[in-house]
Amino acid sequence: MHSARTTLVPDRELGVEAYLFQSFVRPFARHFHAHYVFSLVEEGSRTLRCAGRVWHLCRDHVLLINPGENHGCEASREEAITYLSLSVPVPVMEHWAGAAGLDALPSFAPSAVNDADLAGCLRLLHASILQAEPPLRRKELLGYLLFTAMERYARPASDGAPAGREEIERACRYLEQNFREHILLDELCAHFNLSKSTLLRGFLNARGVTPHQYLTNIRIAAARKLLEEGVAPGDVAAQTGFVDQSHFSRAFTGFIGIPPGLYREMFAHGQTALSKHA
Repeated sequence: MHSARTTLVPDRELGVEAYLFQSFVRPFARHFHAHYVFSLVEEGSRTLRCAGRVWHLCRDHVLLINPGENHGCEASREEAITYLSLSVPVPVMEHWAGAAGLDALPSFAPSAVNDADLAGCLRLLHASILQAEPPLRRKELLGYLLFTAMERYARPASDGAPAGREEIERACRYLEQNFREHILLDELCAHFNLSKSTLLRGFLNARGVTPHQYLTNIRIAAARKLLEEGVAPGDVAAQTGFVDQSHFSRAFTGFIGIPPGLYREMFAHGQTALSKHA
C-alpha cells in the first residue's frame, strides 16, 4: 500500500501555487482549470488524455495545460506516481506574456513534452518556492520558465468560443451563472429546448465533459476561492450548490486531491502537507 502525500505552497509574491503530489495511485477524473498548469513527472507513469490526444507519461515529461482545457489521468496498473505542479493564474500569465511581447494570452501545445530545459527550470522554481528562497531568485526562475515555454510552445489563444452549437454555449453560461442552484438535466433540456441526447453529445463535443461534470468543475472552482478566503467547508458547501458537506468533501478531494478542510488550512498557514493511504 502506498502512502500518498500532498504539499501545497501558495507564493503570494509571485501570484502562483506550487504543489507536490507524492506516491499517488488513484486516477484523476476529467476536469479543467481556470488557470494554466505546468507539471513535471518525477516518478511513475500515467496516461493523460488532453486536447483530443492520449499521452503516455513517464519521468521528465512536462505537462502544459491551458485554462479550460479538459484533461484526465489514469493508471494502467497500480503504480504510484510522484509529480510536481505549478498553477499560474491568467492575470499572472497575462503580465509575463506582455513582457515577452505577445499581444494575446498564449495557448500551449502540445500538452506534454520532453524538454530538459523546462524540466530543470520547473524543478528549480518549485524547490525555490518550497524553500522560500529570496523573491528575486523565484521571480527570475518563473520568468525563465514562462519565457521558454512561450518561445517554444505558445500559439495565440483563440478569441472565439469553443466549437459547438450556440445552444450548448448558452447552456454553459447558464450553468456558470446559476451553479449555486439545484439544476436537473430535464430542466436544463427544457430551458434550452434540447433533447437529452443532443445536450449530452453537444457538451461532450464542445467541452469534453458531461453537463454534470461541467457544473461540478464550476462549483469546485468557486469553492477553492472561498476556502482560500478562510470560509469553513460546511459554509462553502452551502454556498456552492452541493447537497451537503459530505458530498462536497468527496467531490473536492476527487478533483483536487486534497480534502477541503486541509486546503483551507494550507492557505491559512502558508504550507501544510497531507499524508494518507491511497
